[in-house]
Amino acid sequence: MRSDLQSLLMLGLCTALLSIAATTTAPATAAAPPAPASAAPPTPVSSLVGSEILVEDAWIRWLPANLPAGGYMVLTNNGATTRVLTGASSPDFGEIGFHLTRVHNGMSDMTPVPTIELKPRVPVRFAPGSYHLMLMQSKRALRPGDRVLITLLFAEGPPIEVPFAVRAGNSQ
Repeated sequence: MRSDLQSLLMLGLCTALLSIAATTTAPATAAAPPAPASAAPPTPVSSLVGSEILVEDAWIRWLPANLPAGGYMVLTNNGATTRVLTGASSPDFGEIGFHLTRVHNGMSDMTPVPTIELKPRVPVRFAPGSYHLMLMQSKRALRPGDRVLITLLFAEGPPIEVPFAVRAGNSQ
């Protein structure tokens, strides 16, 4: 019972932090500030050649004090049939889940999602205020500029290992 209460409290804290981070970043129409020279560049598309699943702009929003972080990317299924994303893993995190953030009547709500369908040729954007990877139980201290390997798992087909760039908390 105690671990259920701790999990519920942690989920509430994560929801609040991700909601605050999503609402305090610059609007999408504003020009993004230049990245510091030490920041890792976006994931190159060429690193994922040979897969029907295209992964672009994979990045993690860094938060201090080993708080759960959000992982973002754009997934496009270039195959002819729907693919189902069923999980993710990383040597750098003890637990990774899929979540969907929605705003209803001015209130932000983060809901776990067991799987995500990738229809052919329809990009699925993991972004602040939408789908995201909830990265929990960090196994090492991360900082902006680091890279984290995350393996995406599918109901059918091979897993895909993706390098994610760690960006400052105010990145978009």
